[in-house]
Amino acid sequence: MSKLVQSSTANFVRNEYRAITLQDPITTNAILGKNNIGHSNISNFAPEELAKILGVEFVIYGMLSITNKGASTYGGARTSYKAKDSGNSTKGNIFTSSSSTTTIDYDTTVDFRMFNDRGVNLYAQSRHVFGTNMDA
Repeated sequence: MSKLVQSSTANFVRNEYRAITLQDPITTNAILGKNNIGHSNISNFAPEELAKILGVEFVIYGMLSITNKGASTYGGARTSYKAKDSGNSTKGNIFTSSSSTTTIDYDTTVDFRMFNDRGVNLYAQSRHVFGTNMDA
């Protein structure tokens, strides 16, 4: 999911701000990897430190938070009776059908921040997505 967020952000910035030269995420990840910086320790680095390591003027942070809110199950059943007349007694068949659906609801938040190479926060946006499914 982190690679998808990174790629989507890079594509958005490229399309919206054509005047900005954007470092490709593959290059960014390679430089971070060579400097032993990964998901587990990137928060130990200030934005200006990352800008210097990456050789860039701006650093964009993105965070995706997905929380499982639980499951809901909905169901229904139907029974029908079909009668047969056989003389004095009534005989028939009973047919029953049922169905159920279980959905898992998620709460998703996306947060982006952009810093310059001096560590100044230039842009921050947090959005709560519409919808409750996993790919909302």
